[in-house]
Amino acid sequence: MKWLPAAVLALVACVYAPSLAGGWVWDDHSLLANNPALASVRALWSTDVWSPSGTSVSDLYRPLVMTSYLPGQTLFPGPLSARLGNLVIHLTMVILIAVLGQDLGAGRRAAWLGAALFGVHPGATEPVAWVTGRHDSLPALLLLGAFVALPRRPILAGLLCACAPLAKEPYMLAPLAFGLWAWGRRQWSWPALAIACAGPVAALVGRRIAEVQLPVGAATSDLLAAIGALAARGLTLLTVPASADAAAPYHGNPAIGVLAVTALVGAGVALLRGRRAFALGLAPLVVLLPCAPASAQIDIVADRYFYLAFAMLAVGLSCAASGRRWAPALWGLVAVLSPVTVVRANEWSSDLAVWAASYALHPDNPHAAFHLAYAQQEYALDCASAVPLYEQALAAEPRARTNVMACLLLLGQNERAVALAPRLIAMDPENPKIYAAEARAYVGLGQLDRAVASANRAVAIGGRAEDMILAGNIAGQIGDLDAAERAFRAAQVAVPDSAEAVAGLRAVAARRAAPPPPPVTPPG
Repeated sequence: MKWLPAAVLALVACVYAPSLAGGWVWDDHSLLANNPALASVRALWSTDVWSPSGTSVSDLYRPLVMTSYLPGQTLFPGPLSARLGNLVIHLTMVILIAVLGQDLGAGRRAAWLGAALFGVHPGATEPVAWVTGRHDSLPALLLLGAFVALPRRPILAGLLCACAPLAKEPYMLAPLAFGLWAWGRRQWSWPALAIACAGPVAALVGRRIAEVQLPVGAATSDLLAAIGALAARGLTLLTVPASADAAAPYHGNPAIGVLAVTALVGAGVALLRGRRAFALGLAPLVVLLPCAPASAQIDIVADRYFYLAFAMLAVGLSCAASGRRWAPALWGLVAVLSPVTVVRANEWSSDLAVWAASYALHPDNPHAAFHLAYAQQEYALDCASAVPLYEQALAAEPRARTNVMACLLLLGQNERAVALAPRLIAMDPENPKIYAAEARAYVGLGQLDRAVASANRAVAIGGRAEDMILAGNIAGQIGDLDAAERAFRAAQVAVPDSAEAVAGLRAVAARRAAPPPPPVTPPG
């Protein structure tokens, strides 16, 4: 069976090969396709993940992951090199799972069986086939590599563990997971643990220098509900692999959360009583729990959160299957899961494909509806199909409220936009974009008095230069040149190099300098 490792790796590579031809998807557009920080290592280490792209300012500080994209994007710009990098990480994970299984006593065949199951499981497709999914696969690789390196190269193990917190926030607890693993394996190394503990310190120092805020916590009830959602989603992925979903519905359940926490406490008590095997199972869950606050805040339970946990489950399955008569039947499961993962990985080739698949799984999920609508609007230029999906997502997705108005304006459906605006304003009364869209719809209907009122309301709430210019243009149309000039000057103060503000002021000056029209002599 010398060919078994090569066969397993070839199978995994073939399963993901179709997805290599895909493009940028979802967050890839901002983080990779349009991110000026990728031109400088210093920029990647001195800012949060999102602000360089101009999208927003966040509390995510992940310089190591972002730096990992730099060589590929420098030598071979585009999604292919990034997707290949993700596949290499996944193949390395498969190898480490097999090595770790054998370290724990599994036979060679059983170890590679567990590795193969992990390699082709649909639950792992998101962090492999989605380029930005590396934010989960890379730190998992580092911590799993630390577990494997511990008995061989303790110092290297400590260094790998220390790097994990610089890849994703939940891995601030990587040293605790590393310590649990070392204790369970009776391979304690104080130098390695000390090096591992330097990782969170480095991440905190980096945050302080880059002025990136620490993530905000969640209320206890919300946290328990999110833990319950994580537990339920993980079990669903394991029992129904084909349910892999880019926007799985969030079903927070405090009762399940209490049960999950109770189970973890029980495992900890058993660990303290000397049952060291619990340390091996508890270790990867330590870095899964910090995902709960994020789930509670954004109402999402992502499949990628389970990448490391599934890897460790594959290791445990290797040990359980070693020498068992039923183990060969699991190779049949590998064969069954492989085509499912081929389809799932290929869905990550484009925004339209992945969100259409997500919406097909859960047509009542507003998050899936929103993302599919955005893909139709942005990449298929199909606002007509996007509008009903945006309307479905209005309550759950604030961005849908402005996007649906933009689509209606593009379609020329001004009356429908004006009719929808009061509902949107009631949902989000402090959103200036809604008032600005309402103003444009009134302009399209020729109701300029109402249009200028909506535009002025947008200016009062948001103080955005683009809304000031809109107000100035409408005021100019109704002949209120003083109001138009004030609006354009305010826009110029807000954005000194605004060409639109300069053009507006010139238009006002030209109209004032123009001779008045001759009086019209009535007939007769």
